[in-house]
Amino acid sequence: MKKNKKFLKFLISLYQPVKLLSCVMIISMIISQVFDLLKNYIIKDIIDLPNNPNFQITDLYKISAFLILTILLVFTFRYISNIIRTITIVKKQTPHISESLFSNLSKKIMHSL
Repeated sequence: MKKNKKFLKFLISLYQPVKLLSCVMIISMIISQVFDLLKNYIIKDIIDLPNNPNFQITDLYKISAFLILTILLVFTFRYISNIIRTITIVKKQTPHISESLFSNLSKKIMHSL
């Protein structure tokens, strides 16, 4: 009975970090989508920039630099969410794997006795 309690505590300890990781993943996905929308708006602005009567080439450089920064942030937050999603999936599978290993070990010990 004591073994089962320890094992249950072990399983619960595996799931606690997953909650925080899930929150970080969702926030990263939202931020990535916001930056993606911003990127599309910036591209639209670059296309319309030459029609502006006050157009200067430095404006194009500034907007291009901001576009590159936005694209990098989109990729960063998208990869953060993908990495955390992978970690979460592996973390959720770990209790099942460990439980099957322990049950197999218990069966082998019982058969050897």
